[in-house]
Amino acid sequence: MRRREDLTMESRRIQVHITHVDPITHHLFFERFLNPGRKDPPDIDIDFAWDERNDILKWVFEQYGERQAAMVANQNNLGFRAAIREVAKVYGMPAEEIGRISSRVVRQKDLLGFSAPPTNEQWLYRLSHILQLHAPWPEILAQALKAQNHFRHLSMHCGGVVIVPEEIRRYVPVEYTAKRLPVIQWEKDQAEDAGLVKIDILGNRSLAVIRDALAAIVKHTGPNDRLRHLGSAQRCRHARCDPTR
Repeated sequence: MRRREDLTMESRRIQVHITHVDPITHHLFFERFLNPGRKDPPDIDIDFAWDERNDILKWVFEQYGERQAAMVANQNNLGFRAAIREVAKVYGMPAEEIGRISSRVVRQKDLLGFSAPPTNEQWLYRLSHILQLHAPWPEILAQALKAQNHFRHLSMHCGGVVIVPEEIRRYVPVEYTAKRLPVIQWEKDQAEDAGLVKIDILGNRSLAVIRDALAAIVKHTGPNDRLRHLGSAQRCRHARCDPTR
């Protein structure tokens, strides 16, 4: 598996206020993030309070527009149960029967007593015999074995965003979600292989707890310079105050 590391420990992030953790001051090692031996770009993960993430994504698209920014996709493939269901629909099988047979097959498929890995034909013959499957189910299962692990549909990555300097369609094909968000047709590894840098804009509940706790302290005790050293420069949106004043 390709090693992917977080960029936020890199010292230059201090200068652009992505992080307030100074790796030099705190004697943190970051050679693994920046070194001549790395062939792949670092993974950039930026955490925000969970209830502010959508506002950040909105700002990204307002700043760069759909011309230069898009979400990263997940490419979803057919699992075996889903493949059975999709093929059975093509054969016109009733929904109740599809659910019942697919559940029985999934429960039994690894309990057939083979001493060595079987061929698909051997596996299908024994399964059909044990479950007493009648036509067209053996044929449906044979087609499902061929269909499994094939591409089914795209979904949207939870927080991955790609930003490019020019028209994004010059780099990657783009489509739109039902909510009209632009999504590239490549998943994260394909985007990286093409030289695109993915930025993960993530929601973190712990940051919201810290933000609200700092806001409560300021509300009840007044501004406190010591709070600055807790490393939070977030705006306390709900309390309308800045705990780092």
